[in-house]
Amino acid sequence: MSYQFLEYIPPRASYPPMAVVKPGRKDRERDRDRPSLGLKPRCKASSLALNSTGSPSTSGSSSSVSIINRSSNSPVNAHPSPTSPRKEHLASVSSTKPSAITGTITGTTLRPRPIPNSYWATPLLLACEYPFTPFNPHKPKLDALLRAGVRTFIDLTEDGELVPYSDVLSQRCQLLNIEPSQVEYHRFPIRDRCLPSSLELMYSVLDILRQNAVRGRISAVHCRGGIGRTGMVIGCWLVESGVAKNGAEALEIIAREWKGVQKCSKYPNSPETGDQFDFVYRFCPKVALTAVKQALIGET
Repeated sequence: MSYQFLEYIPPRASYPPMAVVKPGRKDRERDRDRPSLGLKPRCKASSLALNSTGSPSTSGSSSSVSIINRSSNSPVNAHPSPTSPRKEHLASVSSTKPSAITGTITGTTLRPRPIPNSYWATPLLLACEYPFTPFNPHKPKLDALLRAGVRTFIDLTEDGELVPYSDVLSQRCQLLNIEPSQVEYHRFPIRDRCLPSSLELMYSVLDILRQNAVRGRISAVHCRGGIGRTGMVIGCWLVESGVAKNGAEALEIIAREWKGVQKCSKYPNSPETGDQFDFVYRFCPKVALTAVKQALIGET
C-alpha cells in the first residue's frame, strides 16, 4: 500500500554563540535509556527580543500522516533578564500535593495518563516524554497515545537528536484501526535546555494548538524528556488560551501536574532551566501583543 507524504524540510536554524554546559549525573541518567542519533551540546540560552522573526521553507514528498517540519532562521537577540522569580515559585509549590493520576487541571474531564511520564495539561492537550521506543517492536508508548485519542503530535526535538517516528505513525494507525489521514505530525525544533530561536516559532506552535482546540482534536506535545521544552510550551499555551491568567499561574499549574509524573522524583522541576521558567513567567499572549502593537501604531 502506498502513502502520500506532506513534508516541509526547513533550513537549519542559526544560533548565536552559546556556552556549553557539561551534562551532569541526572542528564546522563535521563539520556541513558534513550536511543540517540547524536546529541547536541547543552547550552545556556538567553531571553528573546520581541522583534525576532522566522520563516519556514517547503518542499514536498508523500504519507497518509501529514508531516510538517518548521524552523526559524532568525538569530536570537539577547538582552539582560531581570531577577528571576523562580526561587519564590519553587518555595511556594514545594508543599503542593500531586494531582490525582486521572485528573486534569480544568477539572472538567477525568482520564488516565496514557504513559507514566505524561500529564493532561487540558482535556485536549497532553504533555509527555519522547513517545517512540525504536528497539521495542510493540511501540507501547506511541500506541498508548494513539489509543488515548491523540491525533496531532508536536515534536520539539531537533533533527537528528533522536530516532524519528513520523514514518512509523501510519503503520501503527493501521494496526490500531485508526485512519492514518486523521493523524498529523508537526516538528518545531528547539535545542535541548534552551529557548526557541524566535518568538514567532513559539507563536507558530500555539497556532497549531489553537487550531486543534477549535477542531476538538487531542494534541500531544513532547521533547526528549518532556521536562524543559515541553513544560515551556505548555506554560505558554495555558497563558495564550486563557486557562491561566498569567505566566505565574501557568507555572503553578504545571508544578501541580508534574508532581504526578513518574520521573518527578529525579527531575522535580518543569520547565527545567531558569531561562525556560522566565520565558513562561514573562510570556505575552499573541493576542495581547498584537493589541499593543496596534495601539502603538495608532499613537504615531
